[in-house]
Amino acid sequence: MFRVLLVLTLAIAAASGCGAAAAPADPSSEFATCATDERAMPYRAGMSVPSSAGVFTVKLLDSTPGPPVKGQNTWTVEVDEVSTGAALDGLDVSVVPRMPDHPSHGTRPVVVTPSGSGTYVLKPVYLYMSGVWEVSLVIVGATVGSGTTDSAVIPVCIP
Repeated sequence: MFRVLLVLTLAIAAASGCGAAAAPADPSSEFATCATDERAMPYRAGMSVPSSAGVFTVKLLDSTPGPPVKGQNTWTVEVDEVSTGAALDGLDVSVVPRMPDHPSHGTRPVVVTPSGSGTYVLKPVYLYMSGVWEVSLVIVGATVGSGTTDSAVIPVCIP
């Protein structure tokens, strides 16, 4: 009786495709590249992103080198208030680069230096490996509204 059940089980499994080799995946779809990964924005000087609550617009005015590369980069950003369009000085800005595909990876601290006219220099923006990076900025504006904290993410891909 056991042999009959075993034979029936194997026959059903074979008929249903259990154990059959899967068709090979399309090799072009196995790895995302900077040209194909839609999570990042193509770099261009002046690119901008809105903050999560819509209070600020963050513009990446310049990256040295540009576009950003694997290793150390220096970024100049401008933070504007959406409601007035004015570039804002006197903000408390902190920056954390992270890789969404490797959340446990850390990177070097980024020093933010105000440079006037609503611009801030971020150095070093250390992007040490290829892939998608999210450079997160937390912005605290004591003079915006009744004191506003908001955040923005600049998604870039390093080849």
